Parts: sequence; C-alpha cells; structure tokens
Amino acid sequence: MLVLINPPDWSNVYLDRYDRWIGVHKLLGIVALIGLIALILQHAHRPARTGPSLMRRVSALTQIVLALLTIVLAASGLIGALLSTGISVNGFQLVPPVSARPEAIASLLASVHDVCGYAFLAVAAAHVGAALHHHFIARDGVLARMLGTNAPDGRSE
Repeated sequence: MLVLINPPDWSNVYLDRYDRWIGVHKLLGIVALIGLIALILQHAHRPARTGPSLMRRVSALTQIVLALLTIVLAASGLIGALLSTGISVNGFQLVPPVSARPEAIASLLASVHDVCGYAFLAVAAAHVGAALHHHFIARDGVLARMLGTNAPDGRSE
C-alpha cells in the first residue's frame, strides 16, 4: 500500500500496480465517509461516557479529530479526482473529469491528502492503543461500551 502513496518511480510496473489498486483506495475512502456518517447518526443513541473528566475530553477530542481528518481526506481525494481523471471504478467512468487541474492545485491536494492520511493513521493507532489499554489493563468496560456490548461475554443487551 505504501506504493500507492509515494511510488519510487513511474515505470510500467508501478503504473500497473497503481492502476490496479487506486480503485480499491477510492472505494475505501467512500466506505470510510459513509461509515463516518453512520457513526454521527448513531452518536445520539449511545450511552454517556464514563471515567475521569480528562479521559472523557481526550476521547471526545480524538473522535472529533478522526472525523475531521476523514472528511478532509475524502474531500481532498474527491476534489483531486474530479479535477483530473474523474471518478472511475474498475474502468467504468462514474463521473467525467471537470477540468484539467493546474499543477499548483494538484500538488496542494496531494500534499493535504498525504499529510492527513498519515495523521489519520497516527491518531487511529493511538485510539486503538487506548481501547486496548482500557480492555486489558484498566478493565473498565470502555471497549465493550464502544462496541455496543455491555455483557462480559460480548452479548449486546
């Protein structure tokens, strides 16, 4: 997957690999955006956070940062695709390109997409680490609440 982010050169081997996986990359971006919308809609129906005030604030901030990064990643990828190649999946053109994009805009969109992608991975890794800490070390039921289960055996109430 690192080849998709920054290929070492644009030989035919890498272009073929890029062409093969960019559709999957775009679909994952769309799925992530749809998942974010579902989480936002579900947020009103979840139980209140528990634990110390600082922990609740860090948790809320982490979720907001992840949501904002998801939106920026999707927007930069979508706008970049619309301005250059359009949106196609497995060779089927869903939306034609709007126009040829100037190099300055292309460079800016690519940089924003790259930096936000790495930031998203870092924050998501910290979030997973915190969830595992709550489950295995603190044993306070936070992971079960995040997953929507309250019973120790994983059953939902």
